[in-house]
Amino acid sequence: MSTLGRVAAALISAATFVAVTPAQEHGKPAGDKPAAGAPAKPAAVFVIVKTGDKLEVMNKEAVDAKNKQFAADYDKAMAQYKKDKEAAEAAHKPFDGKAPTKQALEATGGDFASKEAAEAAMKKMVDEKAKADKEKADKEKAGKDKPKDGGKGKDPKHRQGR
Repeated sequence: MSTLGRVAAALISAATFVAVTPAQEHGKPAGDKPAAGAPAKPAAVFVIVKTGDKLEVMNKEAVDAKNKQFAADYDKAMAQYKKDKEAAEAAHKPFDGKAPTKQALEATGGDFASKEAAEAAMKKMVDEKAKADKEKADKEKAGKDKPKDGGKGKDPKHRQGR
C-alpha cells in the first residue's frame, strides 16, 4: 500500500471516529442531551379533575391554564355585574341580576406520571363511589322494610285490656 493510501485511510478512520463519538470536550454536551445549565423540560403530570359530579383526566398545566381563564372570566363578569347594579341603583330601578359564581377545577387523587395511570385511578374512584352509593341505597331500603313499631308484631293470643 502506498503512502498516499495509508494517509487517506487514516483520515477516513479519524473522521469516522470523530463523527461517531459524541463531542464531550470543553463542556460541550454529548449528542442531543440538554446542556447542564439549560432548564430541563418537566415531564407531563396528569391529575384527576372534578367538574361538578363528573371526573376527568387532564394535564396539570391545562388545569392551571383553565383555572386562570375562569378567574379572568369571573373578574370580568363581576365588574359588569357591579356596573349594572350601580346603574340600576342610580336610576332607582329594581335590580334582579344574579351575581356571577366563581368556577374552578378541583384536582383530586394526586399527580400521575402517565395518562393511563390517572385513568386507572379515576376508574377506581368511580367504582368505589358506585359501591358506596349502592351500600347507602341498600341501608335506606333495609330501613324502610322494618316495621314502624320496632319489629313488635301483635300477638293474637295475647290480649291486653280485657
